[in-house]
Amino acid sequence: MRVLFVPAAMRPHFYPLVTLAWAFRAAGHDVRVAGQPSIVEQIARSGLPAVCVGAEHDLLQNMREIFQNPAVDLAAVRRRMSRVATGGRSPKWDRAALRELTPEEERLREQVTYRPHTMAAEAMAADLVPFAREWGPDLVVSDPLPYVSSLVAEVLQVPLVRHLWGPNSTRRLAGHGGPTDRTAADAWPTELVALFEKYGARVRDDHARLTVDPTPTRMQIDDIPHRLPVRYVPYNGSGTVPGWLTEPAGRPRVCVTWGTTTAALTSREKYVVPTILEELLELDVEVVATLNREEREKLGELDERVRLVENLPLDWLLPTCHAIVHQAGAGTMLTAAAHGVPQVAVPQATDQPFNAAMLRGTGAGLTVDVDGFRDGDIRRTVAAAMNDVSVRESARRLREEVREQPSPAEVVATLEKLV
Repeated sequence: MRVLFVPAAMRPHFYPLVTLAWAFRAAGHDVRVAGQPSIVEQIARSGLPAVCVGAEHDLLQNMREIFQNPAVDLAAVRRRMSRVATGGRSPKWDRAALRELTPEEERLREQVTYRPHTMAAEAMAADLVPFAREWGPDLVVSDPLPYVSSLVAEVLQVPLVRHLWGPNSTRRLAGHGGPTDRTAADAWPTELVALFEKYGARVRDDHARLTVDPTPTRMQIDDIPHRLPVRYVPYNGSGTVPGWLTEPAGRPRVCVTWGTTTAALTSREKYVVPTILEELLELDVEVVATLNREEREKLGELDERVRLVENLPLDWLLPTCHAIVHQAGAGTMLTAAAHGVPQVAVPQATDQPFNAAMLRGTGAGLTVDVDGFRDGDIRRTVAAAMNDVSVRESARRLREEVREQPSPAEVVATLEKLV
């Protein structure tokens, strides 16, 4: 069987696909991963065969222009995302809150959500449709955001499987099978509908046959169509394990990470990691900051008590940590959940406020409002996450829930039946 994987052109959207793609390879199937140039190197480093498509469009740059535009009120976006998410034993979208969005919030929602991914779909289709016609995949597995995946599945008349990257913030969008007031054909940008028409493809309200979900049930909304749970097996990149990581830490270790996308989307003035590091140094802890080269340039001089490492996979570091402070990126949250580490989330962009609300509902993590930052907030919240028995126990239970889900190999056996 030939399986085509399609991630959005950002590492947080590719990494969750890796273990399932390798499970298909281990089962003897042929796999290709189609991505835009900014993600192709990461695909190759994972050992999977990459197909470069859509070189005419830079998704991350397009999103950066939106998020750094002074006319875009990021605080309003964060308030909206937090308001429409409810956590707890039965997490769900607050649909009443969705209907109460102001016209400005609705405009922001559509601008942030549809515009970059419509442009990506247009660029990718020119390369991916001809490749898919020639290679002939039997199954397409895709991140929810590349609309080109639905187009390819329709053109080739093969099953499409949606693969979530975390709490399903896309559920509210037309075309994802969610409870929306408009059909996809009415809600999508005219350019996206025209792209489907160009290839003779039908626009459906949900193109996916199944939704593979690596998110623990307690951290996920409750109405995902055709949900197929899968165990989250962390993949955060590759490299060499440093020697110090195998040695006992002298004090409780706290990890600080800001993901691979947030720092690129936010300006230097809104980069809050320096403040986080300063407050953590007031605690009796060892601080390990895993950041990329671009972030290092924003930090300035660092206290010698901060160990700075570049792109160290969290899957290696977190088993040695007592807590983690992060931006509420889904991959970071799920890796911490898989290791049972108490979390402190400081959401800043994209789906992060929604993710943070879902994390808070599990009891395994606490949140800090980036728009209401006060002196001592980080210090107090991290201390609470490390010392509160209920938070530690909730983190342990979340880890057990992750481990109880079907393995990627078991999910491959289910997906084989679609063909």
